Amino acid sequence: MTEAQTWLGWFYMMGIVFRGALVIVLAVSVIAVPKEFIPAERYGYGLAAGGAFMTLPVLWNGGGGTAFDGWAGMVCMGGVLIAISARLYRGFRHKRANEQMMARAKARARKT
Repeated sequence: MTEAQTWLGWFYMMGIVFRGALVIVLAVSVIAVPKEFIPAERYGYGLAAGGAFMTLPVLWNGGGGTAFDGWAGMVCMGGVLIAISARLYRGFRHKRANEQMMARAKARARKT
């Protein structure tokens, strides 16, 4: 085995470890504290976890030769895109609600 093949093996192994950790973290976060996320975030996290789980056999087999080649990574990245977009939406909505609350508080303060 050449040095390049050894390094490639390490990268595949670390990919398996990190994808497995990603699946565990996403699953636990959605199961343990579901009310912390809006539905679109939960949906995105679920797709990301499912896609990451389906890419484990691809990495285990050295990058190919499974039924999940190609589309499992697309499902994972689609879930990440949905989750990040939903998180941005929640942040914008939260900021707007804070601005409205501050405007109402200033209006009440002027009346007194």
